Amino acid sequence: MEIIRSIKNVRSTNGAARFEIHRLQSEAGQITLFQNKYVILWIQDGKGEIKIDLDRFFIENNSLYFIKPGQALHITLDEPVSGYLVDFEREFLMLFEKGSNGLSHTLLSNLYQALPLIRIDPGMDMFLDSIAEKMLYEYANYHESRAEAISSFLRIFLIYLGRQCQLKKDEAG
Repeated sequence: MEIIRSIKNVRSTNGAARFEIHRLQSEAGQITLFQNKYVILWIQDGKGEIKIDLDRFFIENNSLYFIKPGQALHITLDEPVSGYLVDFEREFLMLFEKGSNGLSHTLLSNLYQALPLIRIDPGMDMFLDSIAEKMLYEYANYHESRAEAISSFLRIFLIYLGRQCQLKKDEAG
């Protein structure tokens, strides 16, 4: 799997907190990762299999996987895959949180404890893609308030994913 983007730290006056976003473009093959950060793996197009610890999932278009710190991730790709890989530390999401009553903690708890996988609804994929592209833009450039912008876009991304998860739960039950 080739990740197109160099790894950078996002720094703020509060110290360093890690955030990375990458556009995925890969060939068939296998990858094993062990992360100590939160990971969002969004497969927009491609086929294969993902194992998160002992759980196995088949890759389908517009599938989004949530990997918690300490979980092992093994990916087997049957064909080229495209999408996004976002990873971050909890502290990054909370760096610029003021007066939101623990919104970031609630988002992480709800998303990462509920489901390891969701399928993005048609129509929502274009909206989420636009947010991911904004994060990529800010990540690649060093404009003023860069970390604040990335953190805000990440929070918006997580809010919309949380809404989609809630809709899926409501439909199921």
